[in-house]
Amino acid sequence: MTHASEASAPRAAVPDDALVLAARPLRPEAGMEETSRYDDDLWLLTPAWLRADRKPHQLNFTLVPPTHRETAKLLFYALLTEDTPPGEEPITISSIRAYFTCVRHFLVWAQGRQLALAELTGEDLDAYHREVTGLRMSLSGVYRQRRAVRLLWAYRSRLADHLVQDPLRRPLWQAWARANPRRYDENLTDRIPEHIMGPLLVWALRWVDDLAGDVLAARAERDAIDARPPLHPDPLAALRSVLDVFRRRGQPLPTAPDRPAAARHGTGVSPNFAYLARLAGHPQYRFSKASPRRLIEEAARDLGVGSDSPLHHLVQGQIDGRRWLKQISYYDVGQFERLLQVSCWIVIAYLSGLRDSEIKHLQRGCVSAQRDTGGRIYRYQLHGLAFKGEGVHGAAATWIVTAPVARAVAVLERCQPADEPYLFAHPRK
Repeated sequence: MTHASEASAPRAAVPDDALVLAARPLRPEAGMEETSRYDDDLWLLTPAWLRADRKPHQLNFTLVPPTHRETAKLLFYALLTEDTPPGEEPITISSIRAYFTCVRHFLVWAQGRQLALAELTGEDLDAYHREVTGLRMSLSGVYRQRRAVRLLWAYRSRLADHLVQDPLRRPLWQAWARANPRRYDENLTDRIPEHIMGPLLVWALRWVDDLAGDVLAARAERDAIDARPPLHPDPLAALRSVLDVFRRRGQPLPTAPDRPAAARHGTGVSPNFAYLARLAGHPQYRFSKASPRRLIEEAARDLGVGSDSPLHHLVQGQIDGRRWLKQISYYDVGQFERLLQVSCWIVIAYLSGLRDSEIKHLQRGCVSAQRDTGGRIYRYQLHGLAFKGEGVHGAAATWIVTAPVARAVAVLERCQPADEPYLFAHPRK
């Protein structure tokens, strides 16, 4: 319980240039002087998020009613700097971000009543409690809301405007707590129904086992186009070389992804100048100028204009005995790559039991195979970090997994550049 002396002496105002993350360890690439300051309306917390599964944590105080904004800033400055009153424990960055949403919700509610926090009565707190419990939140969500409101009482010595009574002393709040004892058991979340999980897993496995080769081959071709050196120092000469290739193949010129709709509506389709420039190795040169435009329009009259900007990769993957796509567009590669990565996540998560944070920390080479005396694999081991109850940095752990998990990891290793250790790093553009 907070001491009476704590409650009687409100803290001094925080300097506008105070660094809100001054008490927090930062990521190696973050500089403390570049982090958010008290006077900012947007506090970026990501520099203090130390795990590899980086998330865009931030506190946006413009979403807090102006009359309560200073109160919110004082509270979260105290939480971030671990200026904790007696009886309170420091709070992690992820919990602070979650509590911010709850505190903001309460302050918006208080603003609707046009009351300062110190003016809220016990009946007001009961009314808010009834509103929260009527929102059909999860059990953990309601507890988070209750805990967030109580912070405005527990940290009252750090605030100019604060609650004048402990919400948990209210009979309504106590009765709800007794009727809904918090459980700490494992597997409290309902299982995904089999009629949903079954098809989802089947198609995730299909992406991993049948379609991954096409996606990765298309990605390699797209990357080669993007890195292509000029076919000729003169952009017009390079363009002629590209158009000659289309003529030899009798292939229609490419069009941009949004152009086929125009054709369906009778407005005509024009060649994709930007894609032709990439093929020529001059992506910064505007082929829409008069001279290159004449060359392109002449080729379009001879060859026609297609419906997309297809890559040359011949699709190999099949569904029901037929190729799953006739061709892959240059502009679809990024979407397919993300779908492949998500499919790998589903396979690993469902068939291994790893939590999301543990999956996001898997690194290249994390799977090892155990073989019998005949060289046959009888077990796969997955090596990573466990985070449940292990602190912010996690602890080394090993899981026994099946062959589909090993195949998903192998696909992810091909998805990432050789110098990227984490399998779930964002695809590079």
